[in-house]
Amino acid sequence: WLDTFLLSRVGTEMLTSQYIACSQAGLDAATRPRRGGIVDHQCDPAIICDRAATHVRKLCKSHYKMEQELEIIIESGVSCEISGGRVRFPYVPQYLFYILV
Repeated sequence: WLDTFLLSRVGTEMLTSQYIACSQAGLDAATRPRRGGIVDHQCDPAIICDRAATHVRKLCKSHYKMEQELEIIIESGVSCEISGGRVRFPYVPQYLFYILV
């Protein structure tokens, strides 16, 4: 029951956020050219992983009084010459962050 409830909640929140972002797209189109609503068409998972690691580090320090360094290693089958060494794909960065944390 709880799994179904949470999936419904996330789905509803995602659709609502997408609608609001698309309806306000004209207002901030110059500041967010890579976005289509809440979807980032050039989402860089390395940046999201780094933000999630920083957030987890802060949580561990505040809750458990532990401080641990994390090393993020990115392995990809994408040619570095073609993509500039970065993996990018269309995704919602907010939900990728939630998955990682």
